[in-house]
Amino acid sequence: MDVSSRAISTEHNLKITIVDLTQSLTKIVELHQTNPLATIVLGKITLANALLGLELKNNEITTSTISTNDGLIKTTIAEFQNDRVRSFISDSNFVVTGLKPEKKLDELLSQVVGKEGTLTVARSTVQGEPYVSRVSLTDGSIDRDYMEYLRISSQVNSFISTNVELDDDFKIKSAVGILIQLLPNYKEEDVDYLIKTIGNTAFINKILVKTTNYVSLIEEIATDAIVLESKELKFQCTCSREKTIVAVKLLGVDAVDDIIKKNETVEVICDFCKTKYEITPEELKD
Repeated sequence: MDVSSRAISTEHNLKITIVDLTQSLTKIVELHQTNPLATIVLGKITLANALLGLELKNNEITTSTISTNDGLIKTTIAEFQNDRVRSFISDSNFVVTGLKPEKKLDELLSQVVGKEGTLTVARSTVQGEPYVSRVSLTDGSIDRDYMEYLRISSQVNSFISTNVELDDDFKIKSAVGILIQLLPNYKEEDVDYLIKTIGNTAFINKILVKTTNYVSLIEEIATDAIVLESKELKFQCTCSREKTIVAVKLLGVDAVDDIIKKNETVEVICDFCKTKYEITPEELKD
């Protein structure tokens, strides 16, 4: 079962969020038939977007889009709404020619994701206009790109670490992420405490993949932490036949009329879950 835990430490002025999306991402990468590096990239972006999305309430949607000109993956999208995740990658099985396997993971990710691009985060209600923030990629390592987004868009000092661990068959063994944010009234000793406690990214990643008792891990980071909520997360696409018909209408009146006259059935495949919808001329007439 995929889960999230959120907590607050008043003594050290911290907010801590942990998400485990191992099962959801296993389903998502199976649908997209990703190669190992694409699996890691898609997993990290999905985790980071979920960490941001858990801050929102009332049916609000958080969508992250990474688009680059120089990366092997041109576009990656992750969406979070009502404790449900879905994500999409434009090139799931790119050719890895030219990549050097002896390089560190962050350096490989920078080549796969690219450095010349943007991270766009949109937050909105179902009916309302989205609040959109866009930042240039820092280095394509994903974690640092999201930390830079939070620093610029929200003026919040944050630490994000996402980890996708693969087994010997390159299947997802664990997919876990953590977000630690300093509250507005933080002091320098709170920063020092955080650095001393979590050490570095490699250390926190090592801890994350070794436990599923995330409440205990939160208490290890801050002994006074009060858990605000722990709940189940899961993969679920928001596509539907009704939404697909609306999308077909966007082709325009002339194009839809032409389809009806030719008595054609329109086939639409959801990018996220690969569900195939066949829209009949009769449905378009209605």
